[in-house]
Amino acid sequence: MHCIEPGLYIGTVNEAINMRTLQDYFISRVLTVDMFPPEMHYQSVTYLFVMAKDLSEWNLMADFDRCLEFIESAIQSKENILVHCQEGISRSATVVAAYLMKKYSIDENEALRRIQAVRSIVRPNIGFMKQLNLFFKFGWQVDRSRSEYKLLTLGKWRKLHADGLTKSSISEMLSPDPGEFSPTNSTDGPKTLYTCRKCRRCLYTQQSLLEHDKKKPDDNCADIDFILPVKWMEENILQYQGKINCPKCESKLGSFVWSGSRCGCSAWISPAFMIHRCKFERRVVCCVCCVLTSGSCFLKASSNYYVLMWSRIFDGIAATMLLAPFQEWYLHEHLNRYDFPKEWVAITFRYVFVRSIILSIIAGYVAQFTEKVFETTVFPFLLCVPILSVALIWIFCKWTPNRQEMRSGSHLWNDLTRAKRILLRRPNAFIVCIIQSLYEGSFYLFIFMWTPIFIQLNPDPNYSPSFGNIYACFMASTLLGTILYRRLSIHLSISNLLSIATACSLAGMGFSVLVGYPGETSGFKYKILLLTLCLYQTGVGLYFPVMQRQQKDVLPAEARPVLLALFRVPLNIIAIGALLFLHSHDYYGNWLLLVLCTVLLAICLLTTFLLTSLSKHSDVDYFVLQLKSDDEPPLLSE
Repeated sequence: MHCIEPGLYIGTVNEAINMRTLQDYFISRVLTVDMFPPEMHYQSVTYLFVMAKDLSEWNLMADFDRCLEFIESAIQSKENILVHCQEGISRSATVVAAYLMKKYSIDENEALRRIQAVRSIVRPNIGFMKQLNLFFKFGWQVDRSRSEYKLLTLGKWRKLHADGLTKSSISEMLSPDPGEFSPTNSTDGPKTLYTCRKCRRCLYTQQSLLEHDKKKPDDNCADIDFILPVKWMEENILQYQGKINCPKCESKLGSFVWSGSRCGCSAWISPAFMIHRCKFERRVVCCVCCVLTSGSCFLKASSNYYVLMWSRIFDGIAATMLLAPFQEWYLHEHLNRYDFPKEWVAITFRYVFVRSIILSIIAGYVAQFTEKVFETTVFPFLLCVPILSVALIWIFCKWTPNRQEMRSGSHLWNDLTRAKRILLRRPNAFIVCIIQSLYEGSFYLFIFMWTPIFIQLNPDPNYSPSFGNIYACFMASTLLGTILYRRLSIHLSISNLLSIATACSLAGMGFSVLVGYPGETSGFKYKILLLTLCLYQTGVGLYFPVMQRQQKDVLPAEARPVLLALFRVPLNIIAIGALLFLHSHDYYGNWLLLVLCTVLLAICLLTTFLLTSLSKHSDVDYFVLQLKSDDEPPLLSE
């Protein structure tokens, strides 16, 4: 037995049960930090037993408060106290070190040095040393809300499971079930709830989340929530490992392993209770896009009508998901994994956009060359299959599988209600959405009809039009529009630029209506049509960056995705209705589609004038702080 300071002793279990030894040192209190309480008790001695195993994963820190209170009470009463474990080396020394740290406001190393100066055999295990370090970081108190402390609790549970878990042994350790709270009727429940995506049942709260130090600069751990077990898991987690299912709808949420699991950032969490934030990885969605596109290109080699119909269906699905998953994956990598500045995203997208147009121009000429060499229109599509296959393999092998962040308790109806409220309160937002529907509806019609129009205006029926060269000209015109945006945005407002872009497209489409009127074909009309449609594409290249900037300025960041998705409905109705009721096999059907595009663009131009007028009389209060950051960059156009 050794006296660390007046009234405080460290010893062994044999000394704690020896009455003569206790009397020699005037010990009136005994603190036992061991697996079992002392075999003998004496009436003249006050005892406190704290169960603890000499294991690095054991959470001894959970009992610091009552141990230190017991020691402090003895010192204040001028009673001698003996703190002991089996040999007085690890567990008892850890408790005494915690007392010295709090009393003298020192770190764990200084406290251990003072103890070893008296009792040299003291050697707390590495886990207890980490707990003492946390005790120092927490300001000499036990903060049970900190993620580091929660990890200690999980370590203790893992050891308990090795000895055999029962409901009674874990019931007091489970986090409360947030499903018992009623956020609408009570203000006492947790405010941040994570719900099941299928049935919206409340699963866990922010307090149940576990954070950990990343072993490498990776963000895969953002795809999985490591949590403390919740009360509704009580029936299912007594096994060694298994699935975690929603208690209401039984859909799979994740899994648990008592022995532990390695996070995507290489950190080891033990035991591991994992909730997957999203069912699908963004990487997988990008791979599906590549598969659909390559399958569509391959099926075009068939002459069967139904096979070609499936090819077009695959085309439509792939076109819908072409840009969004790739851009979301990049944003996740840029902002979350590497923590690069947000300002770099817009620069990166600008470089990607310009280079993609340049590659599109090259692709147009390559497609025309291969069609001429192999004398088949299908060969450029077949050439895309190996290119997409290489992209698919690269994405699957090299990209990290990040997932969409789990949202906390947001409902579709609430999003729609918020969007409607924004449209009613902000006329500018409503007008911007109308402009987008009109302009992009005409753009989708143009994508469908430009090839039939060139076929019908072809002056030489023995030769098919050079679609690759025409496409390259369109892409070059789009690049010209983007360059104009960079130049004009310095001098003109966004609303004026939007009017200029719409007017440019209207002029090109209007001249195309005059040139493409059914009649005799000639090489001159063919070239004029190409020139007018290139003018239209110049407006397109100017429109998309302007519209993205306008959306960022007018539409609130938190409601922007819902608003844009909501107004895609009339956009698609315009395109589908026009194709169903105006398109026909004769020349007039395609010409009527040109006329409809011109009418839509004319209405769109008038609407941009209204937007410009409202922007001049805007009463925006620039001294009102935004509730949510709106620094995210615009996405590329579709």
